[in-house]
Amino acid sequence: MAMNRILIIGILISTFCSVLSGSNSDAKAIVRGIVLDTEGNTLFGANVYIKGRYEGAMSDENGKFLFETNFEGECILVATYVGYKVYENSIHISKNRTLELKVTLRKDVVEMKGIVVTASSFTSGEEERVTLTPLEIVTTPGAAADVCWAIKTFPGVSQVEEGAGLFVRGGEVIETKFILDGAEISHPYRYESPTGGFFGTFSPFLLKGIYFSSGGFSSEYGDALSSVLAMQSLGMPSSRSINLGVGLAAFSTMIRLPIVREKFGLSFSANKSNTEYLFKLNRSQQNFTRYPSSWDVNLNLIYKFSKTAQLKFFLFGESDEVGVEVGNPTYRSIYNGETSNRFYNIQYKQLFGEKLYITSNICHNQFDTQNRLNVLDIKQSDRSYQFKLSGEYTVNYAISFLIGTQHFYNLVNINGRIPQDEDDLSPDAPYDDIETNYESYRHALLLETRLNIANRLFLTEGARLDFESISEKLNFDPRISAVYKISEFNSFKFAFGIYHQYPAPSYYDETIGNPQLTSMRAYHYILGYEFDNDDVLFRLEGYYKDYENLLLEDSLVNYTNDGYGYGKGVDIFLKKSFWEINSRISYSYLIARRHYHEFTELTSPDFDITHNLTVVLDYSPIPYFGISTCYRYATGKPYTPAPGEYNSNRVADYHKLDIDLSYLHSFFERNLTVFYVGFSNITGRINIFDYLYSPDWSERIPVKSSFGKSIYFGISVSL
Repeated sequence: MAMNRILIIGILISTFCSVLSGSNSDAKAIVRGIVLDTEGNTLFGANVYIKGRYEGAMSDENGKFLFETNFEGECILVATYVGYKVYENSIHISKNRTLELKVTLRKDVVEMKGIVVTASSFTSGEEERVTLTPLEIVTTPGAAADVCWAIKTFPGVSQVEEGAGLFVRGGEVIETKFILDGAEISHPYRYESPTGGFFGTFSPFLLKGIYFSSGGFSSEYGDALSSVLAMQSLGMPSSRSINLGVGLAAFSTMIRLPIVREKFGLSFSANKSNTEYLFKLNRSQQNFTRYPSSWDVNLNLIYKFSKTAQLKFFLFGESDEVGVEVGNPTYRSIYNGETSNRFYNIQYKQLFGEKLYITSNICHNQFDTQNRLNVLDIKQSDRSYQFKLSGEYTVNYAISFLIGTQHFYNLVNINGRIPQDEDDLSPDAPYDDIETNYESYRHALLLETRLNIANRLFLTEGARLDFESISEKLNFDPRISAVYKISEFNSFKFAFGIYHQYPAPSYYDETIGNPQLTSMRAYHYILGYEFDNDDVLFRLEGYYKDYENLLLEDSLVNYTNDGYGYGKGVDIFLKKSFWEINSRISYSYLIARRHYHEFTELTSPDFDITHNLTVVLDYSPIPYFGISTCYRYATGKPYTPAPGEYNSNRVADYHKLDIDLSYLHSFFERNLTVFYVGFSNITGRINIFDYLYSPDWSERIPVKSSFGKSIYFGISVSL
């Protein structure tokens, strides 16, 4: 899973070295100085520049910076550094003079607190909604610089499989909705599987922030039973930057270019990965005919046609393929998969006066895949189109309203053959030919009111109306959230909401599904407490989720909406810094039961993971050298040991310890080079996720993790 780690180049360089500019031979003034923290320590890699201009420099290993400028007069000097508040100060520049400065940066406590998963947060500002920064993603050990892997270190998300799939609070992987710049993502995983995929589709280096809600989210988000992961793409580049990286399994590049200062800019990235040497070096037990490989390109254009209006065009293309030997005790075969994913989104934002904020999206997503394994041979082609328009009106600091409309058109074609028994993939298994042509329209109207009562009680009340063309049903989903501050640092939270989601298109096939299916439904109840000051952040939340209208197998019509279930549990999050160590601890207790699919009684689903524990520690013993560790523990996944017993046993508990090392160095002026190495699963434990049985259940083989101990390394350079 470490093959995407090379992508660390994008965030580390763009964060530490976002200002790259050449000196001007005509400049008559010199600006020089040193960058320090509040304790007097020098900071290497801080960006120092004149606001609104390209002139600037990066601080060296001694914290010193120097640049020339032809500007004369009063201006604003800006300094930025990861984890510190943005520094701005007015200075006066005179030609033929040298200006000596000392810049002191203060740690940004608010930004560091933003890492918490918020189950009942309904804040409206974009910066407030960011719960995970790109830098925090790539510095999470074992996360392979992947958004989904990093999210899995938070409470409420279960460790079910060796992959990126998000199983949240007793919900299965399809119950999490992914959104980018306001547009829904139809296929959010690479190397797709029934439990999600091995990686998230979008690299964190294309993003400026991520908002994750594990339940109780507002009416702004629909068609999701469990959770929402909303991402924001990069904003306007403030300066030119070029970043290159090479690692054990990949090559990447990123270019950010302001074409017209503060008005028109672009970001471009390209990544190519091939895991052959990664798997060979780490002696993977898997046999490949085609090692997992992928490429992706992204173009992000931003045009600000006024100080309060912006148009953004986001284009993304990705392709991946894999060929690997799979099987059970009675046969060995080759699985082959190829995927192509294209995403185009145009987003418009404008603030009218000081009270009305309008956003709009037009989006197109096209996805094509083919999967082959013995009798299984399926081609799928998805085309989706979206339009969204919403407006938020702020009456005053205490009252605001949100109204919006969303429209979706989905066209899906699935053809090929599938085994009659989904658990029998043997070469001579009986199969069905399928031809699914799914066409659906969805129209939604959302309303929301936000109230601030005496700066102690914060209420968000809303509702969502959804109409879907196949079922011809109108869904009404009311939702409410409340936060009561009992003191400066202590608050209680409550949330309730009704949520619905439609089955995947394949379930509407006349041969293997039921065209008469309707939406599934979930009820969220959340109660929580939070303590938050400058030193400690503690959160305790209890929840109950009631499911109805789940899919249940039927001998006459294949599937009905007669299934049901529940999920209940407690999530705990603690974040604290002590000595030179930053730590965060996540723990979740879960009980999930379902009567759905093939289950003939209420029982534990595959994602009923009772205990989940994650401990992350970050330490920098010397300047420019960092150590990060992450330990994960999870209760073993349920499995069925014999016909008709339905997940009555569990595999062994899951344990994994990862360590990352990084070192920063500057070889020449305005250069930042990052050396990094990651050690994954350093104890060498082979975790078991399931068992595969022979048709007569007399033999079984375990489904194991891909690696024992593994290593990944690379280098990233700014030019």
